Amino acid sequence: MPANSLPDGIWSGIPMPWKNDETLDPDALRRLIHRCAHNRSDGIYVCGTTGEFHAMDLRQFTAVVEVFTQEMRRHPHVGMQVGCGASSLKQALERLRIASSFGVENIQMNLPGWLTLTDDEILYFYQSIADRMPHLKIIVYDVAASGRIISEEVWQKLILQVPSIVGAKITYEAPKLLSLIRTLRPDFRFFAVENTFFAMSQLGINGVTAWLSYSLPQMIGDMWAAVKAKDWARFKRDEALVKLLHEIKSAVRSQGYRGGIIDRLMGLASGFLDPVFARSLAPWRAVDLADVAWVRQAIVARLGPEVLKFNAADIP
Repeated sequence: MPANSLPDGIWSGIPMPWKNDETLDPDALRRLIHRCAHNRSDGIYVCGTTGEFHAMDLRQFTAVVEVFTQEMRRHPHVGMQVGCGASSLKQALERLRIASSFGVENIQMNLPGWLTLTDDEILYFYQSIADRMPHLKIIVYDVAASGRIISEEVWQKLILQVPSIVGAKITYEAPKLLSLIRTLRPDFRFFAVENTFFAMSQLGINGVTAWLSYSLPQMIGDMWAAVKAKDWARFKRDEALVKLLHEIKSAVRSQGYRGGIIDRLMGLASGFLDPVFARSLAPWRAVDLADVAWVRQAIVARLGPEVLKFNAADIP
Protein backbone atom coordinates (compact mmCIF):
# COMPACT_ATOMS: atom_id res chain seq x y z
CA MET A 1 0.00 0.00 0.00
CA PRO A 2 1.45 3.44 -0.92
CA ALA A 3 2.16 5.64 2.11
CA ASN A 4 -0.31 8.27 0.94
CA SER A 5 -3.23 5.98 0.16
CA LEU A 6 -6.56 6.39 1.97
CA PRO A 7 -7.58 2.86 2.96
CA ASP A 8 -11.03 1.89 4.12
CA GLY A 9 -11.44 1.00 7.76
CA ILE A 10 -10.46 2.30 11.17
CA TRP A 11 -8.54 5.57 11.43
CA SER A 12 -6.82 6.50 14.68
CA GLY A 13 -6.63 10.24 15.36
CA ILE A 14 -4.05 9.98 18.11
CA PRO A 15 -3.13 12.32 20.98
CA MET A 16 0.37 13.70 21.44
CA PRO A 17 2.73 12.90 24.35
CA TRP A 18 4.22 16.02 25.92
CA LYS A 19 7.11 16.33 28.34
CA ASN A 20 6.92 18.70 31.32
CA ASP A 21 8.41 21.52 29.21
CA GLU A 22 5.75 20.95 26.51
CA THR A 23 8.20 19.50 24.02
CA LEU A 24 7.27 16.30 22.22
CA ASP A 25 8.23 12.92 23.68
CA PRO A 26 9.24 11.25 20.39
CA ASP A 27 9.74 7.76 21.82
CA ALA A 28 6.25 7.73 23.34
CA LEU A 29 4.76 8.86 20.03
CA ARG A 30 6.62 6.12 18.15
CA ARG A 31 5.35 3.51 20.61
CA LEU A 32 1.76 4.65 20.18
CA ILE A 33 1.98 4.63 16.39
CA HIS A 34 3.47 1.13 16.53
CA ARG A 35 0.66 -0.06 18.82
CA CYS A 36 -2.04 1.39 16.60
CA ALA A 37 -0.46 -0.13 13.50
CA HIS A 38 -0.61 -3.57 15.13
CA ASN A 39 -4.05 -3.18 16.72
CA ARG A 40 -6.75 -2.84 14.06
CA SER A 41 -5.79 0.62 12.69
CA ASP A 42 -5.98 0.86 8.90
CA GLY A 43 -4.88 4.50 9.03
CA ILE A 44 -3.38 6.92 11.54
CA TYR A 45 -3.42 10.70 11.61
CA VAL A 46 -1.90 13.37 13.81
CA CYS A 47 -2.78 16.98 14.61
CA GLY A 48 -6.54 16.51 14.71
CA THR A 49 -8.73 17.64 17.60
CA THR A 50 -7.35 15.05 20.00
CA GLY A 51 -3.90 15.78 18.56
CA GLU A 52 -4.22 19.40 19.79
CA PHE A 53 -3.68 21.15 16.46
CA HIS A 54 -5.33 24.20 18.04
CA ALA A 55 -2.65 24.50 20.75
CA MET A 56 0.62 23.71 18.92
CA ASP A 57 3.12 26.26 17.65
CA LEU A 58 5.09 25.62 14.46
CA ARG A 59 8.04 24.17 16.34
CA GLN A 60 5.83 21.59 18.04
CA PHE A 61 3.92 20.90 14.83
CA THR A 62 7.16 20.30 12.92
CA ALA A 63 8.46 17.91 15.58
CA VAL A 64 5.22 15.92 15.51
CA VAL A 65 5.12 15.59 11.72
CA GLU A 66 8.79 14.64 11.51
CA VAL A 67 8.49 11.81 14.06
CA PHE A 68 5.15 10.69 12.63
CA THR A 69 6.37 10.39 9.05
CA GLN A 70 9.58 8.65 10.13
CA GLU A 71 7.68 6.03 12.13
CA MET A 72 5.01 5.54 9.48
CA ARG A 73 7.69 4.41 7.02
CA ARG A 74 7.98 1.30 9.19
CA HIS A 75 4.29 0.59 8.63
CA PRO A 76 3.70 0.92 4.87
CA HIS A 77 0.43 -1.04 5.14
CA VAL A 78 -1.14 1.79 7.20
CA GLY A 79 -2.50 4.99 5.66
CA MET A 80 -1.59 8.40 7.04
CA GLN A 81 -3.02 11.88 7.25
CA VAL A 82 -1.85 15.09 8.92
CA GLY A 83 -4.26 17.73 10.21
CA CYS A 84 -3.24 21.27 9.27
CA GLY A 85 -6.01 23.19 10.99
CA ALA A 86 -5.14 26.78 11.92
CA SER A 87 -6.65 30.17 12.72
CA SER A 88 -6.12 31.68 9.26
CA LEU A 89 -5.25 30.78 5.69
CA LYS A 90 -1.69 32.05 6.19
CA GLN A 91 -1.15 29.84 9.23
CA ALA A 92 -2.73 26.85 7.48
CA LEU A 93 -0.40 27.27 4.50
CA GLU A 94 2.61 27.35 6.82
CA ARG A 95 1.57 23.99 8.27
CA LEU A 96 0.75 22.60 4.85
CA ARG A 97 4.24 23.44 3.61
CA ILE A 98 5.80 21.74 6.61
CA ALA A 99 3.71 18.60 6.18
CA SER A 100 4.44 18.53 2.45
CA SER A 101 8.19 18.86 3.08
CA PHE A 102 8.03 15.54 4.95
CA GLY A 103 6.27 13.82 2.07
CA VAL A 104 2.69 14.00 3.37
CA GLU A 105 -0.02 14.25 0.72
CA ASN A 106 -3.23 13.51 2.69
CA ILE A 107 -4.24 16.62 4.59
CA GLN A 108 -7.16 16.81 7.01
CA MET A 109 -8.37 20.40 6.99
CA ASN A 110 -11.09 22.04 9.04
CA LEU A 111 -12.27 25.63 8.69
CA PRO A 112 -10.45 28.34 10.63
CA GLY A 113 -12.23 29.15 13.87
CA TRP A 114 -13.04 32.29 15.89
CA LEU A 115 -14.70 34.32 13.10
CA THR A 116 -17.23 32.10 11.33
CA LEU A 117 -16.63 31.95 7.58
CA THR A 118 -19.29 32.91 5.06
CA ASP A 119 -20.10 30.63 2.12
CA ASP A 120 -17.82 32.61 -0.20
CA GLU A 121 -15.01 32.57 2.37
CA ILE A 122 -15.25 28.79 2.69
CA LEU A 123 -14.88 28.40 -1.07
CA TYR A 124 -11.99 30.87 -1.10
CA PHE A 125 -10.23 29.07 1.75
CA TYR A 126 -10.21 25.61 0.17
CA GLN A 127 -9.67 26.89 -3.37
CA SER A 128 -6.63 28.89 -2.21
CA ILE A 129 -5.09 25.79 -0.66
CA ALA A 130 -5.74 23.76 -3.81
CA ASP A 131 -4.33 26.47 -6.09
CA ARG A 132 -1.14 26.94 -4.08
CA MET A 133 -0.51 23.28 -3.25
CA PRO A 134 -2.21 21.28 -6.00
CA HIS A 135 -0.38 18.03 -5.18
CA LEU A 136 -2.13 17.71 -1.81
CA LYS A 137 -5.27 15.62 -1.26
CA ILE A 138 -7.68 17.37 1.09
CA ILE A 139 -9.97 15.58 3.53
CA VAL A 140 -12.41 18.16 4.88
CA TYR A 141 -13.03 17.94 8.63
CA ASP A 142 -16.59 19.24 8.80
CA VAL A 143 -17.07 20.05 12.48
CA ALA A 144 -19.17 22.59 14.35
CA ALA A 145 -16.17 23.65 16.47
CA SER A 146 -15.07 25.68 13.43
CA GLY A 147 -18.16 27.85 13.92
CA ARG A 148 -20.50 26.24 11.43
CA ILE A 149 -21.34 23.10 9.50
CA ILE A 150 -20.80 23.33 5.74
CA SER A 151 -24.16 23.46 3.96
CA GLU A 152 -25.14 21.09 1.14
CA GLU A 153 -25.12 24.01 -1.29
CA VAL A 154 -21.53 24.91 -0.40
CA TRP A 155 -20.49 21.26 -0.43
CA GLN A 156 -21.77 20.94 -3.99
CA LYS A 157 -19.70 23.95 -5.05
CA LEU A 158 -16.63 22.58 -3.30
CA ILE A 159 -16.95 19.23 -5.04
CA LEU A 160 -17.35 20.85 -8.45
CA GLN A 161 -14.74 23.59 -8.05
CA VAL A 162 -12.02 22.00 -5.90
CA PRO A 163 -11.06 18.56 -7.22
CA SER A 164 -8.23 18.38 -4.64
CA ILE A 165 -10.91 17.66 -2.05
CA VAL A 166 -11.04 13.87 -2.10
CA GLY A 167 -12.82 13.06 1.16
CA ALA A 168 -14.54 14.24 4.29
CA LYS A 169 -14.67 13.44 7.97
CA ILE A 170 -18.35 14.00 8.72
CA THR A 171 -19.28 14.59 12.36
CA TYR A 172 -23.06 14.50 11.86
CA GLU A 173 -25.60 12.21 10.17
CA ALA A 174 -25.71 13.28 6.52
CA PRO A 175 -27.43 10.78 4.23
CA LYS A 176 -28.56 13.44 1.71
CA LEU A 177 -25.08 14.93 1.58
CA LEU A 178 -23.45 11.55 1.05
CA SER A 179 -25.86 10.76 -1.79
CA LEU A 180 -25.35 14.17 -3.39
CA ILE A 181 -21.55 14.02 -3.32
CA ARG A 182 -21.34 10.40 -4.45
CA THR A 183 -23.52 11.29 -7.44
CA LEU A 184 -21.03 13.97 -8.43
CA ARG A 185 -17.89 12.11 -7.34
CA PRO A 186 -18.38 8.32 -6.99
CA ASP A 187 -14.82 7.90 -5.70
CA PHE A 188 -15.26 10.41 -2.85
CA ARG A 189 -14.14 9.11 0.57
CA PHE A 190 -16.50 9.42 3.55
CA PHE A 191 -15.31 8.84 7.11
CA ALA A 192 -17.80 8.76 9.97
CA VAL A 193 -17.10 9.51 13.61
CA GLU A 194 -18.11 7.44 16.56
CA ASN A 195 -21.50 9.02 17.19
CA THR A 196 -22.56 8.72 13.53
CA PHE A 197 -20.95 5.33 12.89
CA PHE A 198 -24.11 3.22 12.88
CA ALA A 199 -26.37 5.54 10.90
CA MET A 200 -23.75 6.33 8.27
CA SER A 201 -22.38 2.79 7.97
CA GLN A 202 -25.56 1.56 6.31
CA LEU A 203 -25.07 4.19 3.58
CA GLY A 204 -21.68 2.94 2.48
CA ILE A 205 -18.96 4.91 4.28
CA ASN A 206 -15.25 4.23 3.81
CA GLY A 207 -14.24 4.23 7.45
CA VAL A 208 -14.53 5.60 10.95
CA THR A 209 -12.40 7.80 13.17
CA ALA A 210 -12.88 7.01 16.85
CA TRP A 211 -11.11 7.27 20.19
CA LEU A 212 -11.85 3.55 20.61
CA SER A 213 -9.12 2.80 18.07
CA TYR A 214 -6.40 3.76 20.55
CA SER A 215 -8.18 2.78 23.75
CA LEU A 216 -10.27 -0.33 23.06
CA PRO A 217 -9.13 -1.50 19.61
CA GLN A 218 -10.78 -4.91 19.92
CA MET A 219 -14.19 -3.27 20.29
CA ILE A 220 -13.89 -0.90 17.33
CA GLY A 221 -12.41 -3.75 15.29
CA ASP A 222 -15.44 -5.92 15.98
CA MET A 223 -17.73 -3.06 14.98
CA TRP A 224 -15.96 -2.49 11.67
CA ALA A 225 -16.03 -6.23 10.97
CA ALA A 226 -19.81 -6.11 11.50
CA VAL A 227 -20.06 -3.21 9.04
CA LYS A 228 -18.13 -5.10 6.37
CA ALA A 229 -20.36 -8.15 6.92
CA LYS A 230 -23.50 -5.94 7.01
CA ASP A 231 -24.33 -7.66 10.26
CA TRP A 232 -26.39 -4.84 11.73
CA ALA A 233 -27.68 -6.88 14.69
CA ARG A 234 -24.11 -7.56 15.76
CA PHE A 235 -23.24 -3.89 15.24
CA LYS A 236 -26.15 -2.76 17.42
CA ARG A 237 -24.97 -5.09 20.16
CA ASP A 238 -21.52 -3.52 20.11
CA GLU A 239 -23.00 -0.03 19.82
CA ALA A 240 -24.86 -0.68 23.08
CA LEU A 241 -21.49 -1.28 24.74
CA VAL A 242 -20.17 2.00 23.38
CA LYS A 243 -23.19 3.80 24.85
CA LEU A 244 -22.19 2.44 28.25
CA LEU A 245 -18.73 3.88 27.73
CA HIS A 246 -20.31 7.23 26.91
CA GLU A 247 -22.10 7.16 30.24
CA ILE A 248 -18.66 7.04 31.83
CA LYS A 249 -17.43 9.89 29.64
CA SER A 250 -20.46 11.97 30.60
CA ALA A 251 -19.77 11.38 34.27
CA VAL A 252 -16.36 13.09 34.09
CA ARG A 253 -17.48 16.19 32.18
CA SER A 254 -18.39 17.91 35.45
CA GLN A 255 -14.71 17.71 36.40
CA GLY A 256 -13.60 19.73 33.38
CA TYR A 257 -12.96 16.91 30.95
CA ARG A 258 -14.14 17.45 27.40
CA GLY A 259 -13.27 16.71 23.79
CA GLY A 260 -9.87 15.19 23.24
CA ILE A 261 -9.00 15.36 26.94
CA ILE A 262 -11.74 12.82 27.70
CA ASP A 263 -10.34 10.67 24.90
CA ARG A 264 -6.93 10.72 26.60
CA LEU A 265 -8.57 9.75 29.87
CA MET A 266 -10.28 6.74 28.27
CA GLY A 267 -7.09 5.61 26.54
CA LEU A 268 -5.14 5.85 29.77
CA ALA A 269 -7.83 3.91 31.62
CA SER A 270 -7.71 1.06 29.09
CA GLY A 271 -3.91 0.88 29.35
CA PHE A 272 -3.39 1.59 25.65
CA LEU A 273 -1.79 4.98 26.32
CA ASP A 274 1.37 5.44 28.38
CA PRO A 275 1.17 7.76 31.44
CA VAL A 276 2.98 10.56 29.55
CA PHE A 277 -0.24 11.06 27.57
CA ALA A 278 -1.90 12.49 30.67
CA ARG A 279 -0.38 15.87 29.83
CA SER A 280 -2.12 18.38 27.57
CA LEU A 281 -0.90 21.72 26.28
CA ALA A 282 -1.81 24.73 28.41
CA PRO A 283 -4.31 26.09 29.22
CA TRP A 284 -6.29 22.87 28.74
CA ARG A 285 -6.36 20.65 31.78
CA ALA A 286 -4.28 17.50 32.14
CA VAL A 287 -5.69 14.09 33.04
CA ASP A 288 -5.68 13.26 36.75
CA LEU A 289 -4.30 9.75 37.26
CA ALA A 290 -6.76 9.22 40.13
CA ASP A 291 -9.54 9.65 37.57
CA VAL A 292 -7.83 7.10 35.35
CA ALA A 293 -8.14 4.48 38.07
CA TRP A 294 -11.82 5.29 38.61
CA VAL A 295 -12.65 5.12 34.91
CA ARG A 296 -10.83 1.80 34.55
CA GLN A 297 -12.91 0.36 37.39
CA ALA A 298 -16.07 1.72 35.77
CA ILE A 299 -15.21 0.13 32.41
CA VAL A 300 -14.64 -3.25 34.05
CA ALA A 301 -17.83 -2.95 36.09
CA ARG A 302 -19.99 -2.15 33.03
CA LEU A 303 -18.31 -4.26 30.34
CA GLY A 304 -16.27 -6.87 32.20
CA PRO A 305 -12.49 -7.29 32.37
CA GLU A 306 -12.33 -9.11 29.03
CA VAL A 307 -12.84 -5.81 27.16
CA LEU A 308 -9.39 -4.67 28.31
CA LYS A 309 -7.47 -7.09 26.12
CA PHE A 310 -4.59 -4.86 25.09
CA ASN A 311 -1.15 -6.06 26.15
CA ALA A 312 1.91 -4.18 24.94
CA ALA A 313 4.01 -7.30 25.34
CA ASP A 314 2.02 -8.98 22.57
CA ILE A 315 3.07 -6.44 19.93
CA PRO A 316 6.00 -7.51 17.72
